[in-house]
Amino acid sequence: SHQPLNNAENIEPNQPIELNFNKAIDPAKLQVRIYETLHGKTYLNRDPSGSDFIDAAGYQLEEVNRDREQINGNISVLPDGKLVAFYPARQFGYHAELYVDVIYDGEELGHFNFRIRKLPTLVIGGIADQFGQPLGGITVSLPELGRTTTTNNDGGFAFGFQEPAGNEIAGGRYKLHVNPGLETPGYGNLVRTINLQEGSSNELTLMRLAELHPGVAFQLISSRQADTSFAGDGLKMDLSNAELQFNRGRSSGEIQYQFMPYDQLATQVLPGTAPQWMFVAQPRGVTVEGKVGIRMTVPKLDGDYTYIPDTTRYVLIMGYNPERELIEPVGIGEIENNQVTSIGKVELKSLDFIGYAWVHPEMQPRFKAVADGELSLQQLLGELQK
Repeated sequence: SHQPLNNAENIEPNQPIELNFNKAIDPAKLQVRIYETLHGKTYLNRDPSGSDFIDAAGYQLEEVNRDREQINGNISVLPDGKLVAFYPARQFGYHAELYVDVIYDGEELGHFNFRIRKLPTLVIGGIADQFGQPLGGITVSLPELGRTTTTNNDGGFAFGFQEPAGNEIAGGRYKLHVNPGLETPGYGNLVRTINLQEGSSNELTLMRLAELHPGVAFQLISSRQADTSFAGDGLKMDLSNAELQFNRGRSSGEIQYQFMPYDQLATQVLPGTAPQWMFVAQPRGVTVEGKVGIRMTVPKLDGDYTYIPDTTRYVLIMGYNPERELIEPVGIGEIENNQVTSIGKVELKSLDFIGYAWVHPEMQPRFKAVADGELSLQQLLGELQK
């Protein structure tokens, strides 16, 4: 008998081949011939023998083409002479087809074949706070795949390692949740869309998790709610004509807003429309449908408002597009008495980020055209991107 069995699937690439004889054998008369066929990618160790650990590159994913390439190895026989193990000189290739011929005293006793498991899909990432300090013990999950892990002391996390054969992560587009449900108190949550390439090592960019200010309280809000104030009245929203959707489809829930400078947002912004700062919501992921009214107090800089250009009357209201995972203009606002008030419909899709951005003064007439209904916001954005 033998292991793996004939036509076996999902065999590990470092698994030895075991042969069990019904009586003791003479190892000198035994031949085990292994042939491998593989056309695709697998991990190869290109480091010379005896390479220093620090300088070693380790196994690298490379394309190979092998047609019944013979694999050398060593035979080990247990003391009773009946159980034999063949240890290959190198790892079998991922998803390779292996063919085994067993010959004893010049006579073929049998042959069988088996297939190695598929290449694992690996996901590697890291979590830090808004100042770049690594965060350990943070829950990270891929709900669509039923996988959850926590970050190590260096803020790192990974999926796909040491998982059983046949349970590899399929390539595709998934939502990655960081600190879901605000499980780690004192920090916010994140939801990122990641695109995984099957059978590869997918290294994600460092993600930043905002530390929550202990003095900022959470407030209960709901769909169709009138004026609501946040961040010490720095932000006011009229949701009387809007529907909210919290986690699990709820139309109400608790939320807080923190004032955050641009360099701590750690989120992409549409080019040419960068805000100086924004109000950032926690938890993230509350979506909006309908018309929203927004009013924001303009903060002082060095104790006064002289930094606001005299020629600026209109600004871009900025919000978050969860589909594009991008901060972008969602409407036009007017500055009056050191407050920015939205004009007309604000096309807010999410409560995650709310703020405003200056643009070049010569665009003020075009902003007024949007405010007066003579130009659409999309037309204006097209002009800004030229």
